[in-house]
Amino acid sequence: MRLSAFTDILEQPFEAALDAFAKIGLQTVDLRSKLGDDNVDTLTGPAVARVKKALTSRGLTAGCVASWGVNPVNKEYDSADAGYRRAMRERTSHLAELAQELGARNVRVYSFRR
Repeated sequence: MRLSAFTDILEQPFEAALDAFAKIGLQTVDLRSKLGDDNVDTLTGPAVARVKKALTSRGLTAGCVASWGVNPVNKEYDSADAGYRRAMRERTSHLAELAQELGARNVRVYSFRR
């Protein structure tokens, strides 16, 4: 069993949160919200490499990539809206690709109303 924590739960900058979790002996962290200047929904290219380096340099791995941005039952959802469904599929595909690049085994989405 591995314990993990979301990096944004400490309300600290991303790398400070990584330092704190590494210091207490966590090996796995979950990624959501702010990752430096990006978040999981916008992270691409060189920013992915920076996140991966920040993790590996501390002996950490990514357990999951989680997004508030994929929410099929939020207030704006209309099952007849093909554009919304397409946007959710694209965002989900991005998250799956990001998880693969970072070595995360899971993608987490939040399917509830806020």
